[in-house]
Amino acid sequence: MCGPRGLPGAPDRLFHNEGTTFVDVTARAGVRDSGGYYGFAATWVDVDDDGDLDLLVVNDSTPNYLYRNTGKGTFEEAGFASGFALNEEGREQAGMGLALGDYDNDGRVDTFITNFSDDSNTLRRNLGGGLFEDVTGRLRLRTPSLPFLGWGTGFLDYDNDGWLDIFVANGHVYPQVDRFDWGMTWAQRPLLFRNREGSRFDETRAVPSISIFRSRRKSRRDATCVGWGSTMAPSARSTRVSSIARSRVTARPVPPPICRLTHP
Repeated sequence: MCGPRGLPGAPDRLFHNEGTTFVDVTARAGVRDSGGYYGFAATWVDVDDDGDLDLLVVNDSTPNYLYRNTGKGTFEEAGFASGFALNEEGREQAGMGLALGDYDNDGRVDTFITNFSDDSNTLRRNLGGGLFEDVTGRLRLRTPSLPFLGWGTGFLDYDNDGWLDIFVANGHVYPQVDRFDWGMTWAQRPLLFRNREGSRFDETRAVPSISIFRSRRKSRRDATCVGWGSTMAPSARSTRVSSIARSRVTARPVPPPICRLTHP
């Protein structure tokens, strides 16, 4: 499959809100993207628990960026030193989507990145101090995702057991893959991985009553989950990290979660 290598990458930009206008502070803040990488996803999160928001940037076919906030209006790029730039094999991946969540309930924000087909999605455990460890293979998430091209993804506790599960929307970019026996298809079903108390993830198989997981169709970039019930109690974890689902405590029973694909 042809990737973006050889094509010029669009530069990243950071704009500072100065009340009535936004000012480009990319160079001054130290987030210039000097490598000209192919950015796909970015988010603010305090990865080292120092009270300052750091910046994560997921790139396609090039190393990811982790910009640590110095607290002085500038950032230091620490992608390689932190373990966020490459996977556990020491290579870059074709990053697409990014999710944040505390999958092991240790109080630190972990990351999950979706990638191109013939490669696995990647779960990184936050070790503290701005360091990450690739735990994809150990937690049984590598093999199930290989035939899929992942896009939108998110952590959510779909079974209300207190442990964040993972949802992935999939779909190939090349319709021509259906003409060849490559072990993949253009239209692809979503994936849902159940968290087994932080020790591993099991793929949730499709059942007849949930048509979204039986059908093969081209998934859009993001997925939104709605219809969360009163049994999902708020926690320190869910209030610290934004996810694709937000729990609401209600006085009456409500339906189980319903996943709906949304347009980008």
